[in-house]
Amino acid sequence: MERIMLLKATMGVDSVGRIINTIRRGKVRLQEVMMWFKDDYVSMQIKLEGSENEIDWLYKKLFKLVDVDEVKVV
Repeated sequence: MERIMLLKATMGVDSVGRIINTIRRGKVRLQEVMMWFKDDYVSMQIKLEGSENEIDWLYKKLFKLVDVDEVKVV
């Protein structure tokens, strides 16, 4: 199943590294990543392919990261 995750995080490039490392641990296929940096925030749109269980697992892991303020799956 293909899904898009929308994330908002603080700490800029450091947050991007933590988010990408978390995605690498999941059993999903990363298809596309877009990032926007504004002030102290980074917004990301990530296109993933994987099972619903794996995407849910990834959502929960990303939401637990200290610098991630918002995660949405569409």
